[in-house]
Amino acid sequence: MKNNLNPTVLAFIRDHVDSVVDLELIVLFRKSPARTWSAAEVALELRIDSDWTRDRLTRLCAQGIIKPWSNDEVRYAYAPSIAGFDEAAADMERAYAERRVLALHLIYTKPQ
Repeated sequence: MKNNLNPTVLAFIRDHVDSVVDLELIVLFRKSPARTWSAAEVALELRIDSDWTRDRLTRLCAQGIIKPWSNDEVRYAYAPSIAGFDEAAADMERAYAERRVLALHLIYTKPQ
């Protein structure tokens, strides 16, 4: 499959996206940056296992993409601490919408 995505998108996949769930999580948080989400809410929204969701959210926190907030329960909000991350995420989101098959191919064939 010919790869003609821009280098920003390729680097974004390489550095931040290990699965389609990672990508969907980033898209979800970017779409509502002022909202905080519990792991259960994210799991329900994306229709994925809540234990796996917590694992992925912990990973995104460690990468500096989202930030945990705590009251009675841990909640998460979009808070990228990486320079240029939001712009690169927007490029990836566009590529995913416009060239979904290619984006998925790159996610699933990248070296782990």
